[in-house]
Amino acid sequence: MDVKFHTTPNNFNVSCEATGLFPRPKLKLYRLIPKERTPSIVKDVYTSTLNSRDTYNTSLYKSFEHEELSLPGTSGFECVVEIPGTNYQRRKRVAYYAGTSQLIQPSKTEEVLNELM
Repeated sequence: MDVKFHTTPNNFNVSCEATGLFPRPKLKLYRLIPKERTPSIVKDVYTSTLNSRDTYNTSLYKSFEHEELSLPGTSGFECVVEIPGTNYQRRKRVAYYAGTSQLIQPSKTEEVLNELM
């Protein structure tokens, strides 16, 4: 599973992608907000699923206005891929420091996100 970010002057875009899975997977995006214990599911995401040679490639995309992420400090996002009817579940978390348009290096992401919770 891969998580990517892209910033524009007005928006912050986040996408998740999972490839080569069977049966058909489900992707979910959560936002980790400072000082809140429970991640909140992100609604109104665009999803796409393609079937290729008996496996599925699925992606999820959400665009945020910078004002939506303007809380001081670090915000986090968590992508979760699940395969219904199985115990398969993978999670990937990344952190974003509001106001700087910078991602926190993946090696430090868990450390920073643990401070959020």
